[in-house]
Amino acid sequence: MPEIEAMGGYEQGSLWISESIDKGVSFTLERDKLADLMKFLGLSGDDPWKYIAERDVKEAREWSLSDEKRKLEMKWVKYLLPMMGLASVGAMGYRLLYKVNPILNLTVGFFGGREDYRIIKLKTLKNDGAGKNINPLLTTAFSGWVGAGVMDPLGWVAAKARNTSVDEVFQIGQIGRGEMRLVGLRAWGNDPAHGSDELAGLKILYDHRDDPKFPQLRDIAPFLEIYPDIIRQFNPLPALASPLTVWKSKDTGIYRVVGDLLVACQENEETDTTILRGTISKRVLRKGIVGAR
Repeated sequence: MPEIEAMGGYEQGSLWISESIDKGVSFTLERDKLADLMKFLGLSGDDPWKYIAERDVKEAREWSLSDEKRKLEMKWVKYLLPMMGLASVGAMGYRLLYKVNPILNLTVGFFGGREDYRIIKLKTLKNDGAGKNINPLLTTAFSGWVGAGVMDPLGWVAAKARNTSVDEVFQIGQIGRGEMRLVGLRAWGNDPAHGSDELAGLKILYDHRDDPKFPQLRDIAPFLEIYPDIIRQFNPLPALASPLTVWKSKDTGIYRVVGDLLVACQENEETDTTILRGTISKRVLRKGIVGAR
């Protein structure tokens, strides 16, 4: 792939996988965690293959493009709009007080789909390492690692904004304009200039999925094998609420692959409602999650 070649080729990817494993990044899928992930989608059991089939993508895609989904999301968005107003006032105050632009325009995309979407976020992380040859597998997507920490002088406020997803509040406006979905798939960061190189990490794992040097990838390899084709057919827009916003740990990268496939094959009104309620419960209200069907 051209992107991987530009980063140093296959051998560089091998070195980055080895480095991430040495630093404790896990690429093993555990049954109990799969069961948790599926529960947050309203699905039962711990075997995602029961719900992943190419024949189901068309139906899920039709729902994602339907007027019914749009109406449902706009119903929720109207209750979220006041949050965007408050965030705008806070961002303006921060700009005036610290002479720093707190708004970040980030490039994101999907492996198998469009790779150059633009989303708006509150800037909460330093990007001292941005543009450098940093291992994309040692990022929050795959390891929970936060490079240079939260942006000073935001400090505690920035940490809370990330922990509750408030840093993504301006995306509510993008949903209203039809540039994003309220519920669906979280796009992968594709912006090395801002220290966000998640998509490159995913492609490295895809390229090495059958490499005998990395038996650690054996669990995720079958999911990686079908991932770009399923995503190409589903052709998603970036979404604010996703399985990742409900279920988040240092292992999210590989489970995120599974979650993306499940949504691309099973998305419907019930699944969307479960994801959205779970997101609000866990990320905003800090409570437990609804059960599976």
